[in-house]
Parts: sequence; C-alpha cells; structure tokens
Amino acid sequence: MSSPAPLLSKRPLEDDDEAPPVKRGRGKPRKHQNATPPMDPNMPKRGRGRPRKDPNAPPQVSKDPTTPSRGRGRPRKDAGVPPSALTAPNTPSRGRGRPKKDAASKASNAPSRGRGRPKKSGATLPLISPASGTTKRGRGRPRKSDAALAMAPHADATPKQGRGRPRKGTTGTIPSGTPQASNTPARGRGRPKKIDGTANGAVTPASAKRTPKSNSIPGPKLGDIIGAYAIDCEEVEGNWPDAAEEMAIDISALPNTASSLIASFNLGIFEGTMLLAAHADTLERVREQMMNADAPGPDKATAPTLEDRTVYFTWRGRETGEGEIHPDTRGTQTGILQFTNDKCTSFKGLGGFPYLGEECAFRGTRVDDEPSGEPEPWSNFSEDAYEEARRNRWG
Repeated sequence: MSSPAPLLSKRPLEDDDEAPPVKRGRGKPRKHQNATPPMDPNMPKRGRGRPRKDPNAPPQVSKDPTTPSRGRGRPRKDAGVPPSALTAPNTPSRGRGRPKKDAASKASNAPSRGRGRPKKSGATLPLISPASGTTKRGRGRPRKSDAALAMAPHADATPKQGRGRPRKGTTGTIPSGTPQASNTPARGRGRPKKIDGTANGAVTPASAKRTPKSNSIPGPKLGDIIGAYAIDCEEVEGNWPDAAEEMAIDISALPNTASSLIASFNLGIFEGTMLLAAHADTLERVREQMMNADAPGPDKATAPTLEDRTVYFTWRGRETGEGEIHPDTRGTQTGILQFTNDKCTSFKGLGGFPYLGEECAFRGTRVDDEPSGEPEPWSNFSEDAYEEARRNRWG
C-alpha cells in the first residue's frame, strides 16, 4: 500500500521552476528578506494621531504684546479698543438685571406711582363750592335741568307717561297732545270684526248674515237601490262552479213602509228572500214584525238616507240541492251591502251563509233599474215550513 502524498505549498515567486517544493507551515508567512527598506533610515517612525509640526518650519510672527490674547467664544465688540476707553472713568459698571432707579429721583418730593390706573390731576377737575347749592353728581344718567323742564310745552297739563306701552281707548289727551273722542269704544284684542252697512245706515256684523254650513254631505236614499243586480262570488265559483251561473239579487219595495225593502236572491247554493234597511235597529224591528206575517205594520216613515252608502240585510232561504230551509231562528243570517257610489250602480257585500262562512264576500253590479221578479213571501221560510220540508224529504 502506497503512502499518502505530502502536502505541498505553492512555490515562492522568486523560486525558479526547478526549485524543489517546500512544506508550508502554519500561521502568517514571514516577510521576505529582500523586501524594500524604508525610504529614510533616519526618519522617526510615525505614530498614531495628528502629526507633529515641522521643526524646520520658520517661527511664527509674535503678536503685539499690548494685544490681549483671544479666548474662546465670540469676540468682543471693538476688539482693538481697550475696555477702559469704552466707558467713562466715573461710570459704574452695569450689572445684570433691571437697572436701579436714579437716587436723585428718590430724593425729590414727587410721590411714587403705585400700581393701577393713575389718578386724575386735581388741577383739571372743577372745584364745586358747597355754598353754590349745586348737588354732587352721583352715578348714572344726569337729571334734566329745571330750565329745560320749564321750557317744555304744556308741562303743567300733559300727564306724565309711565313705563311701557300706553293703554288703548283712554279718554282725554294722549302724550302728543291730540284729543281723543270720549265716546269711541275701546278696541279689544284680536282681529276687528267685519261690518256691513244696511240700507237704513245701521251697522251689523257680517257674521250675522252667514248661514251655518253642514259638515255632512247628503247621500243616496234607501229607495235609490231598487233594481236588478248580477252577483259574483269567488267562494261559490271556486267550489260549486255549476251553481254559480245565475246568481242575482232583485230589490223591491216593501208594502206598508218606506223604511225598509225586500229582495229575492240567488247565491248559487242558496236562494230565498232578504229584508233590507238603512239602520240595524230598523231592520231588527221589521224582522220581529214579520215573524208571523208577510209584511210589517203600516207606518208614516219616509225613505231614510244611507249613511256611508251602507245597507243592512237579513235573509231566509233554502238550499238549491236538497231543499233544506234555513229560517234564521237565532238571527245570525245577516250582512251588509256597501255601495261604491251615490248612483248605487255597484256594491260590495259581506254576509254569513252556511258552508260559505260567517264573512262571505260577494260583489253586485246593477243590470236594470227595475227588479226582474217578485220575491217569495217571508213566511215561506218559517219554522213550520222547515218542518214540512223535512218530512217531505225523509217521509
């Protein structure tokens, strides 16, 4: 087994190509013996810091012995002039701070001025003699002199005006001296009333000729709703479309009275007779009178006006399918018709019907000013008629 090759360093630059390689040791290589020597062997080695001045340099010109040496900081003014020449020989040197007051001024009799605003000179103020009778002026606005008061016109007759605004309607004279009529009535507060002259010269308030206005606008009468109406009901049309083809209401006059009306109706699955009135209490009174009769008792009532174009109704009838009668023994078969205009050409209805609900909505449109037929008698839908129809169905 061959031994490992020794570590060889680079050859020195001065060695020729045939010099054998030398082994390089550790550390910084030594300087070569043939290095360039220093330029001057007698020159001392330069140390660190600022170099010394050249000893061979010519000496500096000395300053004037009388000139003081300049110290550090800002030079004084007039550096060429000695300090003794700047001040008088008897002038004391000024120290720091505020200069003291002159001693001569202190020795005089003038009083020292205190703080605040100086008082006025006594020579400028006029001297007031107590014997002259003139009073000392106090604070505030000076009073008017007696001579000025004596020269005022009508000073003795003009009443003194107090503070504030003068009263209206006072008799006598006003401050300007203009006389005021004693019989003129005092004007009250607020806007004056308008007056109107009549033929004989009398003056009357314009409000006396006004006619009070009525806030209520007269609506249609109950008799204005008489006629034939076609009916539309979504509840019937959606559930019983075959029975909704001939729905109608025909309103007629009721004998012996003008306070209520009677009508025949067909609502698809129901048909029968209605009683109509402008007020709910009137309708209840007529219904009680017709419990065992086909017409109410005679009365002298005139056709009432519809309030808000509303009509109240109650009904009796039968089912169109099986013929069962509904006599309305509990008074729950009621509703209203709300007309949309004063001509009563259409209305919106809301009423309670079996199978349709307590608030079944329907609409009506006038198709004729006269009813197309007479309604069935009210007694045809009584309790006796209900029992008879039940026996006929079931035997």
